[in-house]
Amino acid sequence: MKKALTILFMFTVISLSAQSALEVSLPDVISGESIPLKSHLSSKGMVVIFFSAKCPFTKYYEERLARIISEYVSKGMSFVVVNSNSMESKDLMIAQSELFSAPYLLDKDKALANLLGAKKSPEVFVLNNNGEIYYSGAVDDNPQVSNDVRMHYLKTAVDGLLKGAPASVKKNRPAGCMIK
Repeated sequence: MKKALTILFMFTVISLSAQSALEVSLPDVISGESIPLKSHLSSKGMVVIFFSAKCPFTKYYEERLARIISEYVSKGMSFVVVNSNSMESKDLMIAQSELFSAPYLLDKDKALANLLGAKKSPEVFVLNNNGEIYYSGAVDDNPQVSNDVRMHYLKTAVDGLLKGAPASVKKNRPAGCMIK
């Protein structure tokens, strides 16, 4: 009974943190305009991608994520790319933002990263249309060799969410650089 109550408490805390994350407003890297995260939550859901302009792991994922964003925006999902590394150059972030057809936001004080529990870059959070975490973790199982990917965690999660199915995997350990 004690274990069940502990699990229920942890699930409630995680759900509340994700919903609180929607109340965060972050500046757009290009315009500097403050964007409320909840304004990007579509009726289907949203993917928050924590990214870095300098991390080698994010370089491996730039093209893959650009394709995923393009594919799933047309299916009703929304995406935001978030840089929580306060020490990175604005010029590098602006150049990187041009790769994605999604807002690129700066989380300088790590408010969003802390609310969602993001630790690495890249790390993804798939939120349902209520702002609850449906999946969090790695994009796939092979950061370095895109042709050798066997498990497409992000795509599988988004497909499941769009079908209204329960998440087959709720969390996976992301590979990447620590958010600093």
